[in-house]
Amino acid sequence: MRSASNWNVDHIVPLAAHWHAVGFNSDDKARVDTTPEISNLQLIAADANKSAQADYEGIKYEFMTKRTGPEFKTDKVDLV
Repeated sequence: MRSASNWNVDHIVPLAAHWHAVGFNSDDKARVDTTPEISNLQLIAADANKSAQADYEGIKYEFMTKRTGPEFKTDKVDLV
């Protein structure tokens, strides 16, 4: 039997997919509203989660490879 440390809570639709679709060019609220959706979470073995990366619908996403767009806004960091 696996211990709790062998499990991860994983996003079914990767956050990277949201970033590449709209997150790179949105505000904090739009990005934060995407993350806690319980229906988008699954329990997955940690080793399987590491190997899955952000692979969704045949697309492998690398998080943050898409730079921010002109409409990107955040109050979390100083972007200057």
